[in-house]
Amino acid sequence: MISYLSWVVLYQHESEDEWVGHCVDMDVVSTGTSPEQALESVTEEVQTTVEMDVSLGCNPLVRGKAPNLILDLLRTAIDEGATLSHPRELQEVDVSGVYAYPLVTRVAGGEPPQGFWMEEIWLPAE
Repeated sequence: MISYLSWVVLYQHESEDEWVGHCVDMDVVSTGTSPEQALESVTEEVQTTVEMDVSLGCNPLVRGKAPNLILDLLRTAIDEGATLSHPRELQEVDVSGVYAYPLVTRVAGGEPPQGFWMEEIWLPAE
């Protein structure tokens, strides 16, 4: 099993009707009506993206990073201690806040495609 660690930034959209989940390591974005829904949605999108890339022999982590504005939001969230360790913590977030969430995506597979980065985490098959 191949596992990838990436960061998701969660923040309320300017419209205030939606929350945005942005995986900064793969530049995958999704939205939801709540922080929980945005995280669930971006998690599904990241899973699909990783599975597709791995099936094609590509490294999902070389897709490109998020724009600098989003990377700055991630740095701010981490610096301010707004890093969440479990999705249930989203039930208590301040709507004006920006939050960082470490996301682990696991994909079944044998050998990794050539050229994988050291950021990967290798875990034994469950």
